[in-house]
Amino acid sequence: MSTFYNKDERIYVYALVSTKEKERFPVIKKLGIDNKHSISLKEFGQLTAVVCNLDNHDFSKERIEEYAQDPSWITVKATHHHDVISSLHNSCTVLPLKFCTIYSNEKSLKDELSQKEENICRLLSYFKNREGWNVKIYCDKEKVTNYVNENNPLIKETKQKISEMSPGKQFLMKKKFDLQITQSVYEEIETLTNKIHEKLVNSSDQYTPKKIWNKQITGKKEDMVWNGVYLINNGDATKKFKSDVLQIQKEFEKIGFLLECTGPWPPYDFSEVKS
Repeated sequence: MSTFYNKDERIYVYALVSTKEKERFPVIKKLGIDNKHSISLKEFGQLTAVVCNLDNHDFSKERIEEYAQDPSWITVKATHHHDVISSLHNSCTVLPLKFCTIYSNEKSLKDELSQKEENICRLLSYFKNREGWNVKIYCDKEKVTNYVNENNPLIKETKQKISEMSPGKQFLMKKKFDLQITQSVYEEIETLTNKIHEKLVNSSDQYTPKKIWNKQITGKKEDMVWNGVYLINNGDATKKFKSDVLQIQKEFEKIGFLLECTGPWPPYDFSEVKS
């Protein structure tokens, strides 16, 4: 969370949009993150901020630190934050800000926007007609192991040599062979994952890697081996990307790979504004 504190009245900022697109701004008739103040638009020259005011007491530094320890509060408020940004994204070009971005007052927001206006406008121009698509890649290690056993020439050669050894030597070599297979499987998974990723990169304008989750989080029997977000131009480029994902899935599923593609998403992962 990116948060700024001051004794003055605070202001929560969801996102920034180009004032040029004001006729496309959706009417957001809902209460803000505090469930008290309404969401509103504040115009700062070329930029318009989507905001809501906050009470000092309810959103003091100490209170926010308390809220952050409550997973249910985080879930509800983060969902609200995302819903507001998604509503904007469906109507106009949006620069999403991080969850719980709070400024001490309107002046502090105005000063920062003035300082970063050029870079923010450049980002908004870049984001126009672009959206994020998330691709997670999973693999079934047992299937990949079978694939390696059947297709790796070195493994096949080693198996043949072991079969020609005496029983005693076979026992010793079998242990080394199992380690060799394990290493070969990991190398094959990495090689194939990179190959899939390269295909996806060629169909996108930009990408950013995300955290790889364990099975406890995903709830899947397969291991997650890649998690990335790809920024894609609307229209034909999006159709091609989705078609590529389906083609890759068809090509690699027999080896043990599964692709999960979700979107479109606002460009959260590409929204860092440099000073």
